[in-house]
Amino acid sequence: MSSKIYEGYPDDKLFHLRKVFVQNQRAVKEPLKVSQKPASCSPPRGPYHMDIVDYTSDRFPLAFAAFLREQFRKSSPTELYVHNQAVEAAYEFHRRDGFDTLYFLQTRRGQLHRDIYLAVRTKPLAYRVFFTNVRGRDQEADVFCQIYHSGTFSSFHWIQARPGLRLFVFNPSGSSLKLNDKDWLLFGFKGKWTKILLEQGWQLQPLVKEGLDIGLFTHPMIKQRLVVARNVYGDDANIILDTFYKKGIRQVVYLGTSGAIANYQVGDVTIPNQVVDSNKNSVPFQRNLARAYSAELASRVTVHEGTKHGRVQTVYQETLALLSDWKSRPVAAIDVEGIYLARFTRSHDDLKMSAFFVISDETLGDSTIGEDEARLNIIDESVYKLVAFLLPKILPPK
Repeated sequence: MSSKIYEGYPDDKLFHLRKVFVQNQRAVKEPLKVSQKPASCSPPRGPYHMDIVDYTSDRFPLAFAAFLREQFRKSSPTELYVHNQAVEAAYEFHRRDGFDTLYFLQTRRGQLHRDIYLAVRTKPLAYRVFFTNVRGRDQEADVFCQIYHSGTFSSFHWIQARPGLRLFVFNPSGSSLKLNDKDWLLFGFKGKWTKILLEQGWQLQPLVKEGLDIGLFTHPMIKQRLVVARNVYGDDANIILDTFYKKGIRQVVYLGTSGAIANYQVGDVTIPNQVVDSNKNSVPFQRNLARAYSAELASRVTVHEGTKHGRVQTVYQETLALLSDWKSRPVAAIDVEGIYLARFTRSHDDLKMSAFFVISDETLGDSTIGEDEARLNIIDESVYKLVAFLLPKILPPK
């Protein structure tokens, strides 16, 4: 989509740029910490198996980066800001400096943990780029690497509100909800769980008024209750687990994705018993109860039990050097959230966790994360088979 903006605004072809209107806020109540941060990326430089340039442009479009570099040559003031706030609070911060015209940049791959906006001041003409909704250490690392690899800014303003953007806010039903050790948390691929549960007569009650999508499922003939939460990025997994553990949940099924290092195929399922970080620190995941299902599940999908997973904060860490080193150890697959699941399980002896990971790409193979979306059908098929298999296992016999 191209955008023509008149009266001195950019007339380049910008990917999905559209004007947005944000209601002014009276005041920003949260205290702000404003700091200057270098645009850097912690992973070492090195060649990648995947097309990292194409991966970055999906999240920070090349046309947008080219427009910004043109403004730099024209000496038009252009700065970058990164907020751990929603757009309303971020817009108020910039509006006070005269940047009152706002455009939203819809990137090819939408991400829950950041949005990009272009703010414009007319007199004198100046631009500001700002990211919103950046929360969590792993999300920050991913966004900072996007900035670094886009080749646009050498530094940015890091705007941190306290307490900052919350992952979700309960509605009254969620706030008052009390659960027990017979209930379940079904974490990840919420859409797949929801489709099958609704088809089987379960009733859905939303639990949040803003933020991450979480719902409570009940059935008139079944006493057990099922909390189904959409997956998150990285360390936000701790928030979901801790929140519902405190509400009484003691049984969790986690469905996530991972990238294969071993010669696994897209759609295969891994059941890790160990997670290793990039510093070679190991976290045991021996209490991953998913392995009890592996033999029976193997008739439906290809299962790899007892695998060693590597942990990355972001795809930008997946250099050929790191992946090749891990393959020799041998690490079979990599993911972002597994280490938090393993640690939480270790520190909560009464928690029963079953964690399954569907291979979404082959980090050293033919189907990388930068390829087309044809493999999504394969992933969806494996997830549906997992959900259809697991649901009867977690419910009491009729």
